[in-house]
Amino acid sequence: MKLGITLGVKTTPLDRTGAYIPSDRAAYLSTVLMTTIAARVAGIPERMVCTPSPVHSLTLVAFDIAGAGEAYKIGWAQAVAATVLGTETIKQVQEIVGPGNVYVTQAKLMLHEYAEIDFQTGPSEIGIIADSSAKPAYVAADTLAQAEHDPNTAGILVTDITAFAIAVGGEIVVQIATVPRHEILERALAHSGYVIVGDKQEAIFPDEPRRSRKSFDPDDRSAGDTIKQSSHRLHLHRLIYTGCLRRLYIGYESCTPDDRLCKELLLA
Repeated sequence: MKLGITLGVKTTPLDRTGAYIPSDRAAYLSTVLMTTIAARVAGIPERMVCTPSPVHSLTLVAFDIAGAGEAYKIGWAQAVAATVLGTETIKQVQEIVGPGNVYVTQAKLMLHEYAEIDFQTGPSEIGIIADSSAKPAYVAADTLAQAEHDPNTAGILVTDITAFAIAVGGEIVVQIATVPRHEILERALAHSGYVIVGDKQEAIFPDEPRRSRKSFDPDDRSAGDTIKQSSHRLHLHRLIYTGCLRRLYIGYESCTPDDRLCKELLLA
């Protein structure tokens, strides 16, 4: 390097981006805000969104608040194709972001050579590690808050107390009966709902970790000290929530700029 040469980085926003917003199972307002506001802050002049039917009225309000310039009622893999490749109606984008089912994800991967994508998303998952100091109702609520996203959601509870595991199961049965999306919850828990009664330390720090956790909830009285002492062993979690009064959905909206990027550990 010669004296007097200046090096730097110039950040240039894209001209046009798109956001895929799921809508068939619920109104995901936070996804609208977190994807489209980020594009607006980055200075991207053309911001479009697409969402399948039914389009919720609150979703339309979120489009306006977030600053989406265009909105199209189209969903699933064909929405990704139309957005990335362009049609007579929809102008091609330079990047497509936003969560979706396995078909949406696969479409984004297949069309990656034509436009940038955020990353490969998968079903939601939550792992909760708890002892007798945790409240079964809270643990059940955190589990259901994730499981309602998709029938393929994984929910895992690890505890060293059999009676506590039974109590959480009872709370889940009670709470499912009171919510409108009970069919999705029942399918998710039947497909990938697990309770492990055993060594909590092994669950937090496996000898050979095999996969990243989206949500890890240590609902344990001594969880804070455990995490501080062994933080160097936590490589596969992006966020860790501890304490019996923490709530996963509050952490989503307050601790992260984008709820699609979270890998959380919850210690109850």
